[in-house]
Amino acid sequence: MGLFIRDDTVRDMAKRLAAARHTTVTEAVRQALENELAGIRRDIDERERAIRESLARLDAMPKYDFDEDDLYDEIGAPR
Repeated sequence: MGLFIRDDTVRDMAKRLAAARHTTVTEAVRQALENELAGIRRDIDERERAIRESLARLDAMPKYDFDEDDLYDEIGAPR
């Protein structure tokens, strides 16, 4: 299956990248796409790691079981 690039600027960039890497345009585009996808995967992995760390910190916090008796006195005023 072929990939047709209609944008002259993008096509020129692909050719320049291929020349700089001493490879074909197809290989240069493949490598560029792989690098971009790997970067996205790293970003997602980093966000997921940060979320897991945050959840672990929350899980490590003391657990409190509040009800309205803890918040209000016998006449309904805040404690």
